[in-house]
Amino acid sequence: MANGTYVRRAYVHAVYEGHDISELMNKYLENASFTDVASGESDSLSVTVRDDEHLWMDAWYPQKGDRIRALIKYKNWDRDDDIADVNMGSYQIDDVTLKGRPTTAMIGGAARPQNNAFANENRTKTWEATNVRQIAEQIAGTVGVPVQYLADEISIASIEQTDQTDCDFLYRMCQSYGLGVKIYEDEIFIFDEESIETGKVAGTYHEDDLLSWNYNTTMAGTYTGAVFSFTDPDTEQDLKVTIGGGDRILNINITADNIQDAERKGIAKLNDTNKKATTLTISTRANPYMVAGLVMEIDGIGKASGKYYAERVVTKISGNGASTQRVTMRKVVPRIKDVYVAAVDEAKSEAATGGTYTVKKGDTLWAIAKEKLGAGSRYAEIYNLNKNLIEETAKSHGKKSSDNGHWIWAGEVLTLPAK
Repeated sequence: MANGTYVRRAYVHAVYEGHDISELMNKYLENASFTDVASGESDSLSVTVRDDEHLWMDAWYPQKGDRIRALIKYKNWDRDDDIADVNMGSYQIDDVTLKGRPTTAMIGGAARPQNNAFANENRTKTWEATNVRQIAEQIAGTVGVPVQYLADEISIASIEQTDQTDCDFLYRMCQSYGLGVKIYEDEIFIFDEESIETGKVAGTYHEDDLLSWNYNTTMAGTYTGAVFSFTDPDTEQDLKVTIGGGDRILNINITADNIQDAERKGIAKLNDTNKKATTLTISTRANPYMVAGLVMEIDGIGKASGKYYAERVVTKISGNGASTQRVTMRKVVPRIKDVYVAAVDEAKSEAATGGTYTVKKGDTLWAIAKEKLGAGSRYAEIYNLNKNLIEETAKSHGKKSSDNGHWIWAGEVLTLPAK
């Protein structure tokens, strides 16, 4: 202790395939990084160790698929001789990198169930007469892990899992309903993100707590409302559904069981798109109690102050015991939920545009433009008129983009330009 203060230190406690390797880990540790994500992807671990003696590259070489359990031991955190143990969970090793010189070994892992089928085997299946909880429990049952379901019951008449891993399908299904998915300690948690956003604030960061920070607010890629067309399967009536309003309108495509299902998915899609509207990234000395999924108050940064939802927490520990955190947040704002449903005036809609076309298997925008507009070269007009729909559908099928309309899928309802 110096000048009445105490030095905070953090150390990694690790168990590899049931063997405690904490002493070895900290003896050779260069740095360790733990990434905690609120929803949408697996938590991850990255550890770099010195290997001057060539132990890690030979006798101690880590095998992909092995399990490593880790916790961080924080010492002298709230007072001298105080110790706080934070369980970081269990990870499956999926990446090993050796480098020289100096010789180092990097071990990477992801938090996922031990059964590799969950994240590595693609499946095609139709789920019928079920709900989100039951689908999650069936998927979890195949890999032998429990589910904690912390949301409203959401009925599903039919949903397709098309050439997707159970992991990807579960994430995307829950995202379409505004739900988050978190895998921790071989358990799957499903929760309502909005209920967390509107719940209790976990704590406060003041400006002088921050080592650095970066705030951004933008209109680019964010919207004041959304609109989509939907044919109610119960009444066979064509409907136009508008969520919110204003002049920045997102055109989306919704496949749903009924109008209530469509409204819920539309609200979730619009608000998910708007998550990047106002973001804040902060760097701080590590806080043992900071985890992704908490709502924090940020104070002392002027107009940027307010409530923020922590989407990602990266905790880094160096070989000398120093520790920092980088927290990526989004500002909590009221969700856009106002919905207006109106019957589509088909004659008026057809006159204003060239009507609509439902994509069939094997279709291309060039072929559609040639058949419907008389010239394949007009494919760009169709793409530009339906850009949001085409891009979002491509992403829902695992593509980074549609490649300017190259990728389209059966069932997409395209608005055609006037001839």
